[in-house]
Amino acid sequence: MKRLFVPDDIVSSYSRPGNNVCMLQYTNASNTENFDAFLTRHALVYILAGVKQINVSRSGFRINAGELFLIPKGEYVMSEYIAGKQGFRSMMLFFNQKVARYLVEQLNETIPDALTETKKKKAVKIIPGNSAIQRLFSSLESYSEEHNPFLGEIIRLKFIELIYLLLDSPYRKIIISFLLDAARYENPSIMSVLERYLYSSQTVEELARIAGRSLSGFKREFTQLYGEAPMTWIRKKKLERAAFLLEKSDKNMEEVAEASDFISASHFARLFKERYSVSPSAYRAKQTDI
Repeated sequence: MKRLFVPDDIVSSYSRPGNNVCMLQYTNASNTENFDAFLTRHALVYILAGVKQINVSRSGFRINAGELFLIPKGEYVMSEYIAGKQGFRSMMLFFNQKVARYLVEQLNETIPDALTETKKKKAVKIIPGNSAIQRLFSSLESYSEEHNPFLGEIIRLKFIELIYLLLDSPYRKIIISFLLDAARYENPSIMSVLERYLYSSQTVEELARIAGRSLSGFKREFTQLYGEAPMTWIRKKKLERAAFLLEKSDKNMEEVAEASDFISASHFARLFKERYSVSPSAYRAKQTDI
């Protein structure tokens, strides 16, 4: 499965992640493909053709052609698309906090009461398609095919147009809530990142990106918080989890290694013996004898 930090890991000539709003298009004619992605910006994704199936925050969603869905920054997404007769095609608009704050300021000036109409925050919000949204994304697709030199500005204007179209729809509260989340977004604490991703297969560099920090800044803050370098502390916690599973569960060595996020049973056994001075099987036998 591919793992990406989106949109930072994908750059096109006209949509650079440094822009306030950037657009990514995805087209594939094959039947299915899986992605494992972390969102570094808030996103609005429109499905032009095919079907998208995603898992976010332990919930599954199915998005059909013609539907728009919203995902906030900081979510980890396991995604699969299913190509139809026209293959799979989607358009993604990513925006930063600066644009969100600009739009919230505009709303505060024009319809201040709207900012109190927020809905409960959800990881994914799905909005059924309509003809106006379809025309907007069709025009964006046409502009991108022409390689218009002003495409970056067109994307920004079309994004704002899309937001106002959605504000004048039954989904106004959803959009306002989404914009407010983006405008108020703060990078997660290192503690919250570890609570969520400690036993996943993230590298220290990936954890730093998820936390919105540079690698050096992440390592420095981590050491201040936990008194150890990230790799040392994380490995210790994974071995402690493995020891707990050996003592309290009937999982075999391969299952314990996988549940504790070690790359293989042999790698796990070697590190476990270094820390506990006995092999995993001997540790389990010792606990059983007590």
